[in-house]
Amino acid sequence: MINLKTAVLFVSVVLTIITGYWLISNQDSILSRDTGDGDTSIVSTAVLEIRDLKTYKELDGILKYGDSFFVSPSNDGVLTYVAFEGSELSRGNVIYRFYRSISDTDYLALDQQIASAEASVAQSQLALENLTKDPDPAQIASANAAVAQAELTLKNLTKDPEPYQVSSSNASVAQAQFALDNTLSAPSDMEFASAELSVQQSKSNLISAKGSKDTQWISFRISRRAYCDAANDLDIGQWLENYGICPDDKNQSLTDQAADELIERMFVEEDLITLGSNLLSSHVNYTSASTSYESAVLSMESAEFNLESLKDPASSEEMTQSSENLKSVEEQRISLQADPELLAIEQATESLKSAVEQRNNIYDGPNDKELIHAEYSLTSAKLSLDIALSNRNELVGGPHASVLMYGDIPAWREFQIGMSSGLDIKQLKQNLIALGLAAERGLKIDTNYDADTAEIVKEWQLELGLVQTGRLSFGDVIFLPGVSLVEYSTSFPSLGAHISTGTPLMSLVPIADVQELLGADGKIQYSDISLQRVQTSIQVADKDLISIGSLVKIELPDESNISGKVVGIGRTAVIPSGNQDTDPYLEVSVKLDDDIGLPEWTGADVTVFVTKELASNVLAAPVTSLLALLDGGYALEVYRDGIIELVPIELGIYSDGWVEVYGPGLNSVTEVVVPE
Repeated sequence: MINLKTAVLFVSVVLTIITGYWLISNQDSILSRDTGDGDTSIVSTAVLEIRDLKTYKELDGILKYGDSFFVSPSNDGVLTYVAFEGSELSRGNVIYRFYRSISDTDYLALDQQIASAEASVAQSQLALENLTKDPDPAQIASANAAVAQAELTLKNLTKDPEPYQVSSSNASVAQAQFALDNTLSAPSDMEFASAELSVQQSKSNLISAKGSKDTQWISFRISRRAYCDAANDLDIGQWLENYGICPDDKNQSLTDQAADELIERMFVEEDLITLGSNLLSSHVNYTSASTSYESAVLSMESAEFNLESLKDPASSEEMTQSSENLKSVEEQRISLQADPELLAIEQATESLKSAVEQRNNIYDGPNDKELIHAEYSLTSAKLSLDIALSNRNELVGGPHASVLMYGDIPAWREFQIGMSSGLDIKQLKQNLIALGLAAERGLKIDTNYDADTAEIVKEWQLELGLVQTGRLSFGDVIFLPGVSLVEYSTSFPSLGAHISTGTPLMSLVPIADVQELLGADGKIQYSDISLQRVQTSIQVADKDLISIGSLVKIELPDESNISGKVVGIGRTAVIPSGNQDTDPYLEVSVKLDDDIGLPEWTGADVTVFVTKELASNVLAAPVTSLLALLDGGYALEVYRDGIIELVPIELGIYSDGWVEVYGPGLNSVTEVVVPE
C-alpha cells in the first residue's frame, strides 16, 4: 500500500540522514577515501538503474450486475403463472400471466362515468356557443333598456325628485298605460329577445337535469344489484320479487310500496342493513333527480310556449300582467317623495353595475379570459369523456401477460391505433421483427402504430393465448437491454393469489446488452455484451491514480487474474455515515475486458490493482542511498575504483523505494554506497 511504502521511505531517509551527519562532519577525509590500502571494511553498493517509476493501489470490490428493474402488474387479476426465480429470460419470454374477471358492477360504474362526462360535454358546448354567438338587435335593445332602467332607478333613489324626474315618472306611467292599451298588438323586439334568452337558459337547465338523472339512475341500479345479489345469497330473494324490490325488469324503479316494504324489513337481516340503506338513499336521489328533470321539462315547455305565444294575440293573463306593471310604475312615482333606504341604494348600484357589464359583453363580445375558460372547460370535458370511453373499451376480461422485449427506451404508455408517433413504437416494431412475427407482412420500421402493427400484435397475442385486442396496455411489455435474471420480492404472492395494479411483484436484473449489427449479407445479427461490472471505490485523496479508461488488474477469489478498464467514476464524494473512521470516497465501476462474463462469481469479493506510471525511463537510486547535507539538499556516495566520492544531487519522483536523481557523472553503471 502507498501509505506503508511512504512510511518505509521515511524511516530509510531518517537512517541515512543520521549516517550522513556523521559523514559530513568528516567530509574532508571522505571525499577521496581509498578503501584498498589496508582498509578491511566491507562497502555495500547498488547500481543506479534506468527504470519506470510507478505507484500501486489495491481496492476492494464486488463482481455484480446492474440495478434491478421492479415489475408491477398492469392490472388487477388472479396470478396464474410467473417465471421461476433465477431463470434467465430472453426476448419474447413471458414474465408472468394473470386472469382478469369483469363483473356487471364494473360495467355499470364505467357507464355512469360516461353518462356524466357526456352531460358535461353538452353543457360546455352550449356555454361556448352562447359566448361566441353574435348578438341580435333585440338583445342589444334589451341591454340598453336594462342599463337605462337601472340608471333611472339609482338616480331616483339618490336625488330629490326634479321636475323632469316627475315628468319621467309620469312618462313611465303613461308608457305602462300605453303598453296595457297595446297588449293586443304585436310584441316588441325586446320582448322577443327576453323570450329567446329564457328558452336558452331552460335548454341548458334541461341538459344538466338529464345528465343528473342518468347518473343517479346508474347509481340506483348499482345499489340495487349489490342488494339483490346479497339477498339471493341469503336465500331471501322471493319476498323481494313479490314486492318489486328486485324486479325482473331492470328498467323499473322502486314503487312507493316497495320502498315502504324495504324500510319495514330493513333490520331483519343484519348483513343487508348497509346495502339496504344505500339502496334507499340512491332511490331517493334518483326520485329527486327525476323530479328536477320533469320540472326542467316543464320550464322548457313554458319558455317555448311563451316564445310562441308572442306571435299570438295577448290573452287575458297578459292583460292582467300589464295592469300589474302599470300599478308598479305608479307606486314608483309615489315613492319619489319618500326618503330612500341605504340598502335600496346599494342594491340599485349593483343592479346598474351588472346591467352595464352585460351590455358591454353584448357590444364587445366575450373577453379572452372568458373564451379561454369556456374552451378549457369544453376540452377538459371532452378529455374526461375520452378517458371514460377508453376505460370502458379496455375493460376486457380474460388471460393477460407481461412479456420481455429488448430496448433502451422504457415502456411508458399504452400502444394503440391513434397514439402519437415515437421512438418507443419503432423499438416495438424491431422486436416484433426479431421475433419473426412480421416477416410475411413486410412490416415497415417507423415511429407509427398503424393498422398493420395492430394486426401483428393480435396474432402475437393469439400465439401467447391472450385476449386479442391489438393493443398493449402499460405493463404488457417491458423493455430492458437484453437477457435478464428473475428475482422474487420478499412479498412475492403465490399462484392463485389476487394481484393489484402497481404492487411490486418481482424484479428483473439485466445481465447482457443486446447489440444489433448489419452483417455482410445485409441481414441483422445480434451480439450479447455482458453487463457484469466490478463495483469498487477509491478515496478522494487517491483519485488522481485513475481516470476513465484506466487499465486495471482484477484478482478473483480463486487467485486468477483478469484485466479490466475503468468505465465510471462518481463525481460526488460519499461521506461514510455513523462512526466509521474512513475518508470520503468515490464510487468506481470497472468493465471486464473482451466483454467476458463470469456469472459463477456474481457477488464475489475481488481485488482491483491500480497502477499509475509517474515517470518513464528515468535514472533512479535506492532511497536508502540518499545522504542529507548540513547546508541543505542531498548527496550520493559514489564508489569508483575503490574510492568513495560524495556527489551532490537533485531529486525527482519517489516510488516504491526508488527515487529519480540528477547529478554530475551519474549514469546507469554508477555504483553508490547503500548503508547496511
